[in-house]
Amino acid sequence: PVVSPAPAPAVLPAPSPPRVPSPPAAGRICVGAVVAAESQVWGAGFARKVGATKRYCGTVKARGNGDILPVGCPPPKPGERIWRVLYDDDGQDYDTPERFLSCIVVGAVVEAAPEAFGHDPTNSVAARYRGTVVEPGEAFNLPLGCPQIEAGEPVWNVHYDDDNRVWATPERF
Repeated sequence: PVVSPAPAPAVLPAPSPPRVPSPPAAGRICVGAVVAAESQVWGAGFARKVGATKRYCGTVKARGNGDILPVGCPPPKPGERIWRVLYDDDGQDYDTPERFLSCIVVGAVVEAAPEAFGHDPTNSVAARYRGTVVEPGEAFNLPLGCPQIEAGEPVWNVHYDDDNRVWATPERF
């Protein structure tokens, strides 16, 4: 009798590397995006108390369904997207209607006005200072000569090219 050779062992493709989530697209609200919420998300009374320009930073953790809205939050509009945001200031997460959120573009290249560093903007040699937004900041690391922040004004930590340092920079500059 003729014996046929044993079938060749199956060759399996190499396993795919684990999928790493893509970073959020610049300016687009999605899971993983760093966002700033308007104070109005906590209601008109809260916004009057802290100021309409006050922003609260956080990170989008998931799509929300509206079951954990902040106290005083106006109801979502029909069809409006809702995001579950973990807020930096208190470590709490809330469902937040998208109309109250803006995306913080970490990595954006910005130019700060001379006033951010206490320089006279009318001086012909006054330069704008170029840097990259690193993260939301706080008012304790303002450059020498920088005017104090206004109540509720957002502050960003910016890595400046000229001195290779990170400075807190009020948004108005």
